[in-house]
Amino acid sequence: MKPDIIYSIKDEGEILVEWDTTIKKLSMKVFVDFTNVYQNKHKYALELAARLEKIKHPNILNFLEPAKLINDNKTLMFKTEAPDHISTWK
Repeated sequence: MKPDIIYSIKDEGEILVEWDTTIKKLSMKVFVDFTNVYQNKHKYALELAARLEKIKHPNILNFLEPAKLINDNKTLMFKTEAPDHISTWK
């Protein structure tokens, strides 16, 4: 199944929703463009993401995987649960 892109802006990032065959439900991937963020701020962003990963609450979208830098450290990617009402987002 092809992912459904719900947000995409050049030099900002992208949000997509896809079927996760492992958990057998929708998941959401968020890609944040880091090309305009100073290199010394990358560590801070990863530390913040690591703290957010630990939060588990029924009213927020919980992380499904640790956040990571991809694309030669130009993009921060994290995967979360998809909201139940995702069909109303577009």
